[in-house]
Amino acid sequence: MQDLKPPSKSMAKSMSEKELEKMASTPTHGKPRHKHDS
Repeated sequence: MQDLKPPSKSMAKSMSEKELEKMASTPTHGKPRHKHDS
């Protein structure tokens, strides 16, 4: 958590563990997996 920039930190603190997990597990549908793919 300490490597997050302030806006991300405050967002992470205001969300519950389950909300964070749900957000982290959202599929990357339609997004390039690696920079060189785009």
